[in-house]
Amino acid sequence: MKFVLCFIVLFQSTAHGQTSTVKQLAARAINPNGIPTLIYNCAKLPAICSNVQHRNPLQNLGPGMWGQLVGNDHIVLNYDTDTGARKRRNEDMCPGSWKNSHPCPETAPAQPNTVPKGSTYGAGSYPPTRYNPNGLVMGQAGYNTIADAAGGNSGMIWTCDEWPPALSVEGGIAGGAKTYCAPANGKCGTNTGVVGQRSKQNFQSDAHSTLRLHISGQDNPTGTWEFHFKTLWNDNINAPATAIE
Repeated sequence: MKFVLCFIVLFQSTAHGQTSTVKQLAARAINPNGIPTLIYNCAKLPAICSNVQHRNPLQNLGPGMWGQLVGNDHIVLNYDTDTGARKRRNEDMCPGSWKNSHPCPETAPAQPNTVPKGSTYGAGSYPPTRYNPNGLVMGQAGYNTIADAAGGNSGMIWTCDEWPPALSVEGGIAGGAKTYCAPANGKCGTNTGVVGQRSKQNFQSDAHSTLRLHISGQDNPTGTWEFHFKTLWNDNINAPATAIE
């Protein structure tokens, strides 16, 4: 097993109002069987790729359409198995109050089409429109519900996506992470009448769970593990939203 010594960073947490020490890379391990690569298909994850674009420039293929990384085949990130550290990074970037002050749909870059499960950009996707028949205001439950192509409830809501992700030590305030509105299943315990619809955030979550199984070749890895990340554009309706190589 190969380890690379790295560093510790101090930063001011705007979410908690205090200086915190965050482990950036104490010791980075590399899977001797090869470094896994996490791939996002931007034709299925356009909102998440719009957030990636904030930090890592992507090929612009048209409005809301992003392709491969510009100037790099991939970028290097480091998976943190410390669930407490991941949770702190997530809470700093996507606290419960995020929905009270972060307007959706986005304007910079403009919110791309919504792509529900079984669709792709331009085939089954539809413009990013709010479903709000009851005149809810920002911060109220249901305000970020997304309308479908016919103007009805799509079963999805805009939620907080962060890039780099909280599972990586590059995420969080210390890493200069950005947030963006991304669709997710809007079904929860309090809205029993809603038929949920899986979308980008759900596909991403599935990929992150699979990534954990690949980073080390171990059942229960500990420490920090290097992985690679890249994007592509494949609008074949049968193409996967994510992949691990």
